[in-house]
Amino acid sequence: MADKLKALRVYGSEKKYYHKYLGFNSRLQPFQGYVLSQKLKYLNEWNQERNEIANIYSERLSSYKNIVTPKVFNKNKHVWHLYVVRVKNRNTIIEIGKKNGVEFSIHYPVPIHKQKAYKNHFQSKKLIKNSDNYSKNLLSLPIFPKMKKTEVELVLKTLLNIAK
Repeated sequence: MADKLKALRVYGSEKKYYHKYLGFNSRLQPFQGYVLSQKLKYLNEWNQERNEIANIYSERLSSYKNIVTPKVFNKNKHVWHLYVVRVKNRNTIIEIGKKNGVEFSIHYPVPIHKQKAYKNHFQSKKLIKNSDNYSKNLLSLPIFPKMKKTEVELVLKTLLNIAK
């Protein structure tokens, strides 16, 4: 029972990104709430910094046919919590990235309709073509406020050396 309750407070996940139950996000303690309230003062600035980094990524990667970059449609804004590209050799990129001091990530390795928490949902057994195919190729690039230009350049250099 304790294990299930712990999982329920983290979106129903016993292991990160693998959801066994339908859960919720309930992990905020009072001190964390206070810290968050202080950080909210910087949110617009940090979102702008993420946008600048995302623009550099998009501009530099858009001409490579082996890398599919995210798109932002007209009149929409993005805060770039993640900058996710599609590549064919994701695992190789992750391995070589580690050796070069770049932490590429896989944030959502299993599509939602394939999670145990949704095993009884009518779409759980269906083929959802893009979701099923793309989940094997998605790669998150490092992006965070205060990221240095040298760090952005290292990410790009590492990725482009492998993905060409």
